[in-house]
Amino acid sequence: MAVDPKNAAVAYVTYSGLRNADNTAQVLRTIDGGAHWTDISGNLPMAPAQDVVVDPLNPNRIIVAIDLGVYTANVAKAKSKNPDIKWYRVGRGLPRAAVNAIHLHQSTNTLFAATYGRGIYKIKLDRDDQ
Repeated sequence: MAVDPKNAAVAYVTYSGLRNADNTAQVLRTIDGGAHWTDISGNLPMAPAQDVVVDPLNPNRIIVAIDLGVYTANVAKAKSKNPDIKWYRVGRGLPRAAVNAIHLHQSTNTLFAATYGRGIYKIKLDRDDQ
């Protein structure tokens, strides 16, 4: 779960249904402190989602870790009940491996991605990334 650093009523959560034989990537967003949730999974590949972070310098950019790597999206237009969110793969050289945890180091704009069995990867993000 990740909370928007500029608006505590906005939060994101990932859900992995792997143990229930559900391989759908599930990323949900609330804009009312958790009273209602909207699925913003959009075009994410069919793979369990493991972690989510909000970019503190651009709260409209969120990054998720799934079982096929790391993806990012701009959620500025995600206020409708059926938002059309477009996700983009992050990290050249990052294998299509299960990423269990991610951490965004704000001062260097570097994302750390901990994979299952492939080690930890360091990805320098551009400010222009989604």
